[in-house]
Amino acid sequence: MGELENKILNTFGDLDKFKKMFKESALKVKGSGYTYLVMDKNNNLSIMNFLNQDCPYFYELIPLLCIDLWEHAYYINYENKRDLYIDNFFEVMDFSLANKMYETVINY
Repeated sequence: MGELENKILNTFGDLDKFKKMFKESALKVKGSGYTYLVMDKNNNLSIMNFLNQDCPYFYELIPLLCIDLWEHAYYINYENKRDLYIDNFFEVMDFSLANKMYETVINY
């Protein structure tokens, strides 16, 4: 994962702790929304939920990772098992792309 992995480790302690915090945050979304790993203008990372069509750009945050929590994203394959959908997200998310975006932003 490169520089993003280092930043995640420095911010959250380790990858498992990051994944646990990300999942806990995502499970708190009621109805439609998203959970993001975002970076602020001081290069600090945080995990944030956004409901409906809200997005990080409205708050001058840079999205690095995002999971779609609208029912259309998971219901056909997971029905109401949102927790399993989130677990499997970690198996398919593209950390190399997230790292590339992170490196582009911090080196801009």
